[in-house]
Parts: sequence; C-alpha cells; structure tokens
Amino acid sequence: DVYKRQVSEEAREAALKSMKTLNRYARDVLKRHTVHACTDVTGFSLAGHALEMAEGSQVTIKIDTKKIPFLPDVEEYAKMGLVPEGTYRNKEFLREKIKLNDTIKESFEDLLFDPQTSGGLLVSLKKKDAKEVLKRLQEQEQTRYSKIVGEVEEKQEVHLIFL
Repeated sequence: DVYKRQVSEEAREAALKSMKTLNRYARDVLKRHTVHACTDVTGFSLAGHALEMAEGSQVTIKIDTKKIPFLPDVEEYAKMGLVPEGTYRNKEFLREKIKLNDTIKESFEDLLFDPQTSGGLLVSLKKKDAKEVLKRLQEQEQTRYSKIVGEVEEKQEVHLIFL
C-alpha cells in the first residue's frame, strides 16, 4: 500500500499493461528469422539472463545501457531505493561475473539486476535480421518499446559487459 501511493498513475498503468502483454506478437515476428538465442527477462534480471545466454554460447555480450528501454519513472524509483529485495540477491550472485562501466550509477545498476515479474524478451539475431525485426516490432503498440541494446562478440575476459 505504501508503494501504491508513491507510484505515479502513469507508471502504474504502464507496469500493469506491460505485465499483461504476452510475447505472442514478438514470437510471430521472430519465427520468420533465425534466432540464435532468446529468453524472457524475469526473476533472474536482465543481467542474469544475458549472462546465461552469453555463457551458454561462449561469447561476450556488450549491452549499451543508454539503449535499454524502461517503464515510466522506474529510474527515479530506483534512485529512491524502491527496488525489490531480489535485486540485491541477483547483484550478489552475479556482480563478480560481469563488467560494468565505471560511469553506471548504483541506482541504475540496481535496474540491471532487478528481478522482473514479467519483462520482455532478450533475443540474439543476425544484425540485418535484428533491424528488420525491430522495425516490425516498433510498428505495433504492444512491442513499440523494443530496442537493439547490444552486440554479441567473440569471448573476452568476461561474458557480459554493460557500457
């Protein structure tokens, strides 16, 4: 109840809409392309799921934090410390396995380890396919926030790097 009073109506509605949106449309777009890896971002966080994908494929994934789409006001709430307890468990378990740019603020870092209830999909495709898929996803209301957030490269010192 305390959180309900601290969350803007816009943020609350956006979160509920996001959690109710199925990944069916994205699946329909993606099945027309060769998908190298795909996972839904849930309780293990963006960092956790990206790391699993990279380790499983023996590659390094570089994610540009400036391109990650967030729901309205979520960065402000993280600055206030309104993050789930699971964030800290994810961070403790994963932090030493990844590399974070020194300019990433702690509140933003918390978002990378946030245990989403119902996040979107994290997908790896060929670059040319990614651009076509993105165009199709951004045409639809339920997937309009889709973004290309990073690249897959040959294995480096760690499997996951946030820039």
